[in-house]
Amino acid sequence: MNTSLFASYNYFFDFFSLALLSLPLYFALPSPVMRRWLLTFTGMYLLYFIAPRLLLFYLIFWGMTYLLQNLVARFSKGRFALPVLLATILVILSPMLLWKIIGNDFVVFFNLITNQGVQILSEWLWEVDLIRKIIIPLGISFAAFRAVDLLIKTYVGRISTLSFDRVFFYGFFPPVQMVGPIIEYEEIQLQGDSRLPFDPQDFFEGCKRIASGFFKIFLLAYWLRESANIFGSYSTNHVWKNWADLFLFTWNFYFNFSGYSDIAIGSARLFGFVLKENFSYPYFKRNIQEFWNHWHMSLTRFAQRNIFVPLGGYRPHTQHRAIMATMMVIALWHDITWSLVLFGLFHGIGLIVHRLYTGGVKRASVPRWHDHASRLATYLYFSISFPLLFLPVNKLPGFYLSLIGLQG
Repeated sequence: MNTSLFASYNYFFDFFSLALLSLPLYFALPSPVMRRWLLTFTGMYLLYFIAPRLLLFYLIFWGMTYLLQNLVARFSKGRFALPVLLATILVILSPMLLWKIIGNDFVVFFNLITNQGVQILSEWLWEVDLIRKIIIPLGISFAAFRAVDLLIKTYVGRISTLSFDRVFFYGFFPPVQMVGPIIEYEEIQLQGDSRLPFDPQDFFEGCKRIASGFFKIFLLAYWLRESANIFGSYSTNHVWKNWADLFLFTWNFYFNFSGYSDIAIGSARLFGFVLKENFSYPYFKRNIQEFWNHWHMSLTRFAQRNIFVPLGGYRPHTQHRAIMATMMVIALWHDITWSLVLFGLFHGIGLIVHRLYTGGVKRASVPRWHDHASRLATYLYFSISFPLLFLPVNKLPGFYLSLIGLQG
């Protein structure tokens, strides 16, 4: 692995190399417990291979999640149930929030503490860790939301308290450690608690899905990679060039993101795990609500379960508040910046306007041209918001002025 510049495909290449050994062994093992630990240790080894300090961090993180889940379960029926839940969620989210709020200071602290922790455990591991150049807590956003989901489901009684090995199995499940989807425990529970035999159909479907992911990443996204230059060259480009590059980059981003989701879903399928979809042709949807129901669906599902529904998203007098809060969580999950605040407001307002316009009632069939126009308008709406994901707020006026032929 190239330790100077981590890329997700390096992680999956390493995972596939291990799968040549672990896949036959997985189906040969006589008990579900042994199978869970095999995949858990596979995930641990892959983290160690990136950097021992990263493995140490996640050992502590998921160990803490196990303890906090037991704490939530213990107080779930008492008067302190909600305060305990909120406190445990804050503990779980704190590394992610600190990283996003005080990025550089947190990165320095993270590396100093974890490297010193590795040294306490082993001088040899410490020397290995010193040559690993990965300095950020890779995968922390995905891990944090998976852990929070586990705590909330324990609080509402949807999941009973998990054993130590099951929490670690969930936390170190190899296909989703570095990239999405943000899985729920139920997605891996059945296969993880059973000893199902090898299914050639699962293996075949997994290989097809992995191939689809690599096709998106290494052919389609790679072919569109130059479009990413738009965020550095928009001030000198012609208007048509900026619009063309913006549209091409939305596809570049989609092929990369959905490609890695395909690889993760396909990798899990090799072992018989059927994960939920994360993307379903979002750019071809007829309105903004359909778009968000099909774009990064695991994140949307998380926000719907844990933000939208509790805040009264299905009640007329609270639905708009719930929509706005949901979109702000989705936006700020990516990063905590003013640009992402604007992104959340833009899409929150868009969803509220859409709901006011439709009244929550399906309309009668419309002419085909109207249907096509709706799909195009939805794609344009999202494309216009795309720079909010990548540019600091002070550069946004100049970028949007460049789209109408003016340079800010």
